[in-house]
Amino acid sequence: MSSQPPDQPDDPGDPGDPGEKETYEVGYGKPPRATRFQTGRSGNPKGRPKGSRRKRPGDVAIEQLKALVLEEAYRPMQIRDGETWVEMSTVQAVLRAVSLKAMKGDQRAQRLILDTVGGIETELRRERIKSFETAVVYKLQGAHRIAEARSRGLPEPTLVPHPDHLIIDPFAGLVEVRGPYTPEEKKEWDELMAMRAHVGGQLAELGAKRRAAPRGTNRTPQIEALRSVVAKIDAELSHFHRVLVKGAA
Repeated sequence: MSSQPPDQPDDPGDPGDPGEKETYEVGYGKPPRATRFQTGRSGNPKGRPKGSRRKRPGDVAIEQLKALVLEEAYRPMQIRDGETWVEMSTVQAVLRAVSLKAMKGDQRAQRLILDTVGGIETELRRERIKSFETAVVYKLQGAHRIAEARSRGLPEPTLVPHPDHLIIDPFAGLVEVRGPYTPEEKKEWDELMAMRAHVGGQLAELGAKRRAAPRGTNRTPQIEALRSVVAKIDAELSHFHRVLVKGAA
């Protein structure tokens, strides 16, 4: 008796099955052989992309409810304030009502207002301290990179904002930028600085000519005109100023 297993019957679903009837007709529910899935092979070998979990109906409903709540919370409404009507959001109107109750001695309203404001102030202070620390690290690391490039005779790295423009006051918890803060501002800043240097050179040249010129030569109007141009440029440069952190101390 042979130990070989008996021959298995041909799989009629195998697209390459030579025993499949030649009369197979392509139609609805009967795709061409070449386009049918192979037995044991997934039609989506890569599977569903990560993070593409299909939202359940309940999740969609919750998201819609959140959107509606926020829409109503910030919907503007007319509120009577004394003899006048003012426009404010629903949230602001509720806070105004609670504040009025607190001012009239309602202890629950007082506790609610104080706890809410205290929590918000604590969170804001935490964020200010974090931003202050980030600014300090940025200034120190930027200054180190510039010093290292200079010591090696390499071009200085282009840092925006420049560490020298970052003014930090640890006693007031203040961080200011007195210079360009974005690449777009840097381009405008460089153009103004180049213009100022050019006018400054003209001023120096006129000053030297005035000192060397014979008496009676009046170059004052030209010098005053150039000084006026410098003043206008300085006024434009002064606009490159912003406070990043205030009250982190």
